[in-house]
Amino acid sequence: MLARGYYHKIFLLIHDGFYCAHTGAGVHNFRVIKLLRNLFPFSDIEICPIYTSKLNNDYQPHWHSKVLDIINKDNLKFYPIDNNSNGMNRYGGLREWCIESQNAAHHILNYVKNDKNILCISIDTPFIQTIPILANANNVHHLHIPKSSGIIHSPENQSRILLERKIYNHIPDNTRIGEIGRYMKKHLITEYGLDKDKIVPAHNGCIAEDCSSLEKSLTKYLEKKWHLDTDDRKVICAYGRSIKYKGFHTLVNAMSALPNNHYRLLLNANTDSIESEKYKASLIELAKRKNVSLEIHTKFDPYFPKFIRRHNKTIAIVVPSLSEPFGLIPSETFFDPKAKAIIICSNAGGLPYQVSNRITGLIFERSSPESLMSTLVNVCSMSLNDRNRMLTSAHNFALKNFDLENNLLRCFDKFLQSINS
Repeated sequence: MLARGYYHKIFLLIHDGFYCAHTGAGVHNFRVIKLLRNLFPFSDIEICPIYTSKLNNDYQPHWHSKVLDIINKDNLKFYPIDNNSNGMNRYGGLREWCIESQNAAHHILNYVKNDKNILCISIDTPFIQTIPILANANNVHHLHIPKSSGIIHSPENQSRILLERKIYNHIPDNTRIGEIGRYMKKHLITEYGLDKDKIVPAHNGCIAEDCSSLEKSLTKYLEKKWHLDTDDRKVICAYGRSIKYKGFHTLVNAMSALPNNHYRLLLNANTDSIESEKYKASLIELAKRKNVSLEIHTKFDPYFPKFIRRHNKTIAIVVPSLSEPFGLIPSETFFDPKAKAIIICSNAGGLPYQVSNRITGLIFERSSPESLMSTLVNVCSMSLNDRNRMLTSAHNFALKNFDLENNLLRCFDKFLQSINS
């Protein structure tokens, strides 16, 4: 039986990507929203985002408007989930996660009827506690897709890790865990003791819009913002949250191998806490000591990745992470046929599962500025033919592996098959 005709009601629970997009995961959630009507053409679909106030600095009116256009066009509904922060704390911690999980689960339980099949899709750890609450709900099936874990992202947070272990070791019969990639599957089994029979593939991917053109006015704005209209130097680029596990300090150190009169580093490092502000300041200080030309902006721009990977001055996009459950940057860059940047990534976590060294991109030893220095020198000396060959191989690989609609169709069919077995 195909999942697309089985469920009367679909709930999608997300923490980013509705009111704004401040992470790669938020952009990916937007892709899921965009695909839902195609995936479930006959279902009543409701998006349940964590409420974000217009007074919150995270709120992005242009992004929110774009999502509401999809809601209206595809005849979707939405119901904001409260976490007792009045819309001012979008992600939060264990306290907020507990509140929003309870509120989301109780909202879903209001719809339970004996003859109607319901699917709840909850994305990432803020909604992990919906798993035990919905465990015995009649005719409710639950797919939980973790994008992070305490062991990977916050190993010092033992309370989070204990909560995750407790829930992953007691997955109810109506629930399956979606693995975003092979590394995450291995991680959940070996580090958390998750039963492999409770896992279904929910692999990350891209959609056609990722290949669409940017508005000319937006392109001009970004060129001016990053001084690409006046600075003729070639660009090495990185982006993500301003946090130590992203490894930007390794990249700043390695950039000292390149002459700053020919190359500069652009860094879009999103700051969302006191710790991230401190890390940003340390990067600026490090760049001064190493005589590295660094330009840094700290508000995540969801349009920046598409803009920078296509720009003629961009030599490479570097993903220097110290740990990474998946890392969306390589797959997004590979999927875009207009991308001109070579991907360089560390060998951390799920990154080498996406990148084949010297075939689709270049891999260096994580935490090693020396290894990254050598890789940067190599990429800057690549011939145009070698670059084009690598970009073509990367794009062909992405078409086979990172088509999100195909990945989700397979996911939901395997999910229903597993639940009913």
